[in-house]
Amino acid sequence: MRACTSFLFGIIHAQMPMMQSNDELGHFKTIRLIVVIALLMLLGVNFYFSIGSIKGVTMVMVDSGTPSILKFSGYSSFIWIPLYLGLITYALIQVQPNTNHLYFLDTVGFYFILACIIMICTFFAFLRLRYVVTFLLILCITFFVYKAYRNLHENSSQLNVLQKWVLLSAFGFSLGWSCIEFTSIFDYILSSNNWSGMDYQNELWASFLLIGLVIFLFIFVKIYKNPSFTLGVVWGLGSIASASRYSWISKFAWACAAISLLATFVICIKDCQFIKDIRDRKNL
Repeated sequence: MRACTSFLFGIIHAQMPMMQSNDELGHFKTIRLIVVIALLMLLGVNFYFSIGSIKGVTMVMVDSGTPSILKFSGYSSFIWIPLYLGLITYALIQVQPNTNHLYFLDTVGFYFILACIIMICTFFAFLRLRYVVTFLLILCITFFVYKAYRNLHENSSQLNVLQKWVLLSAFGFSLGWSCIEFTSIFDYILSSNNWSGMDYQNELWASFLLIGLVIFLFIFVKIYKNPSFTLGVVWGLGSIASASRYSWISKFAWACAAISLLATFVICIKDCQFIKDIRDRKNL
């Protein structure tokens, strides 16, 4: 009897790792499927608000009716094409069977799902002219996208070169655009409250915001050496420069874009990990 009991416990003990592995595998597949669903929902909502409205109010009407300085020009909407192409590629990569063992993608997916849900809420808040709420939501989006990017960066050695740089570029580009939106909506808050502050003109406050953005860009690129972040920021700066009715802001935004590109080139050219990875073709 004791021998039979020991035998049964031995079988159960041997099966436990397999059962745990299957549970984990199912969990990863579930959360990665939710990533795809969340992205599709975000695409649908973004497309609807690009052409639709809430109670007759459209994005264009809100943007044109706000006395903001850091507005985006019409061509800024085209940024959604490379941005969403990168995120769609990420969603496809993370559901591939050969990435089931990459458990860190589960954490990345968790942050991505949160960012998608908050982004959907941001559209509603912006169309309802809730600028402070929109500002806080974009702050949360920026935080979660950064957490996803950092997790990818720390575990990028587990990916091949193509997967690594596609995912880092997708999230880096998205993070850059989130930062430029964060800067813009903060200017919306200042402008909508008619706050020039200490007798300074709104143009000067806008310049301070752009300087802060460039400083953050310099720090980020210095740490992570990823030029895709700069591309997202520069796209936004170019859009602001094109749309601004203030000559000084237009010139200053173009100058910030040029400085950002130059700084990224100087930082990355000395230690470009992308070139090193491409040379190491055995990882492809």
